[in-house]
Amino acid sequence: MKSFKLLLSLAALTALTVSCESDKAEMNYVQKNNLVGTWKVAQIGTTNQANGIDYVPYQGDAVCGTDIDKIMFNEDMTYMNHDFHEDTTGLTCQEDMVEGTYAQDNHNLTLTTVDDAGQSHSTTVLITKLTYTNLEVNYTDDSGHLVFMEFVKE
Repeated sequence: MKSFKLLLSLAALTALTVSCESDKAEMNYVQKNNLVGTWKVAQIGTTNQANGIDYVPYQGDAVCGTDIDKIMFNEDMTYMNHDFHEDTTGLTCQEDMVEGTYAQDNHNLTLTTVDDAGQSHSTTVLITKLTYTNLEVNYTDDSGHLVFMEFVKE
């Protein structure tokens, strides 16, 4: 009787092990792309003398009212950037729109556009925080200053 119970326990353990192994082989993990959606600029930050970050609420140009700069990331790895600013007269709001593709490699987000001459231009920013509702990036601007931006999802 003892050998029958031992044999039965061994058979059950073997079946359980085989069953678990096949479940693992069939699992496909897909990481959700939290970048997908429309993001509005919420705050801009710069480094201070103590090497801290000073954030201020982002305010678009006064003539643009509630039109705030934003960027939209799509599932197909394309993006559209909307930049609202005063025109040269300072009396009306103008929207500049840039379209391109994006790629995320760990904390690096690369935005690529193609100009009218067919030349490709890429900009890479560092993602310091990414949740479903918040995105924080930093980059060095054209004058060599480190800039921090905080976005919130619409």
